[in-house]
Amino acid sequence: MRGGRRRRPTGDSAPGVEQGVDQREEQPSRLGRLTAHLTRREPAARPGDAPAGSSLGDGFTRSFELAVTPAVVGLGGFGLDRWLGTTPVLTVVLTVLALVGVVASLYFGYRREMEGHEARLRGSRSGRPPTPAAADVELTA
Repeated sequence: MRGGRRRRPTGDSAPGVEQGVDQREEQPSRLGRLTAHLTRREPAARPGDAPAGSSLGDGFTRSFELAVTPAVVGLGGFGLDRWLGTTPVLTVVLTVLALVGVVASLYFGYRREMEGHEARLRGSRSGRPPTPAAADVELTA
């Protein structure tokens, strides 16, 4: 049927979409619902869960921190060196300190994230939420 009313099968209809409504009349409301759906941020399933696709963003953020933070701090050290006349001392010291700080931050953040995943895994295998005592139990297959 072209140009007329379009009917959807009973089991195939989308929630909130009236059956048998002219497609031209239903289009603006469908577009509004789609826009609302796409702009709505779903809460994570559990506290600490990342939304789908954020691993890539996390990787870019971490690589940016690893590269840019020491560079910016090193430039600040270079400016201080020129102002104080101590040429490479503050540049090197501040760059190394910034690099050590960023690496430590990434390391401890990674450990915290993995501990959270392990705790959720322990809880999901037992069928109940993880408890502090469950953190001491080894996983068994």
